[in-house]
Amino acid sequence: MTNENNVCPQLLADAANELERFRIHHNRPDSAAPIPPACRRFIRSLPGNQCCMDCGRNHPEWASVTFGALVCLQCSGRHRSYGVGTSIVRSIGMDAWTHAQILSLLEGGNAQLEGFFDRHHLGRSSPNASIRYRTKAGKFYATHLEHHVQAVVKAGTYRGREASRNLQRPALTTSQASLPKDQPMSAPAITPIAVK
Repeated sequence: MTNENNVCPQLLADAANELERFRIHHNRPDSAAPIPPACRRFIRSLPGNQCCMDCGRNHPEWASVTFGALVCLQCSGRHRSYGVGTSIVRSIGMDAWTHAQILSLLEGGNAQLEGFFDRHHLGRSSPNASIRYRTKAGKFYATHLEHHVQAVVKAGTYRGREASRNLQRPALTTSQASLPKDQPMSAPAITPIAVK
């Protein structure tokens, strides 16, 4: 049996238990270790995560921590070229991860991000797809995900995506999200952010 996100409850329980052990053993914000196996399986089971977020290649082995999305090796290079101010890239299998970075992947996901970009006319087939991570909408998503992950960290034990969505957290202001005050969140925002 699966829940609304097509995730097996046992896989969620296993991932949550492993993540809790990870949190206890790596309780400093800068303490890092490989992603626990059940967490890795959970991340891969999320909708859209079987393919690269950007090009659609199967079995992506890299991730943009900033956007909580999985990408292939080639697209990870593109993300690196954006700079760490736009996208922090890590290997799923080779790099050490912090608790918050793992939560970014557990709470993000390719389908969620692609849906967001589609609503902002920045989907994979959009003429603006090549700049979508550097747009105001992209910055808003990354900032919102970061604040959400901070709320999940503060809440303590991870209980899954559905429980995380129900956490009480302060709403982002437009200044935190870098959107102009007169521009609604649902409006397309395709202006690239200046890269230093």
